[in-house]
Amino acid sequence: NIKNKNNVPLCIPTNTGYRLGNYKIRVFPNRTSELYNQDRELIHSFNNKISAVLYTIYTMKMNYKTADEILFWDKEINKNYTDILAMRSMRDRARAKKDYEMFDIRQTRLELAQNQLDLARDKISKIHKQAKYFKVWE
Repeated sequence: NIKNKNNVPLCIPTNTGYRLGNYKIRVFPNRTSELYNQDRELIHSFNNKISAVLYTIYTMKMNYKTADEILFWDKEINKNYTDILAMRSMRDRARAKKDYEMFDIRQTRLELAQNQLDLARDKISKIHKQAKYFKVWE
């Protein structure tokens, strides 16, 4: 692990993202991030770099409960975002075919997925604020 004299992991910017201890975070233009371990194996594709950095810090500090919570809510965000895109497409096709029963079903499922996405984003935002308040990187 790359650490400073106080045994705190260093976050070093690189051309493609960040290096945090033995972990590498690759940041993409669409603001998603991929986290790789020391063996260059993909751990997870995160919705944003803050979640990737905090997951790494919590993992390195052996606070696995919070790290798992970040991973869980990030997976929920990814799943619900994908569901929203699919439901919008299916809803629009049903409207074009004038299949109003299917349109109503897809619209209801779209609203449920949107509510679940908002909940997941709220939960991850609370974790981010809590980490900032407690300065977990120190």
